[in-house]
Amino acid sequence: MATVAQRGGADAGYVSYQLFGPPPATDDDLLHLARALDDIERQVTHT
Repeated sequence: MATVAQRGGADAGYVSYQLFGPPPATDDDLLHLARALDDIERQVTHT
């Protein structure tokens, strides 16, 4: 997590929660998770 967070400029706790946190409970939660994961991927691949 530290490497992913460092490369993306994000907090390691945030990245860890998005990757390993609880499953989304609602459609809105699922949408938020999808956007967060997309942002993490974009940050890591562009740095």
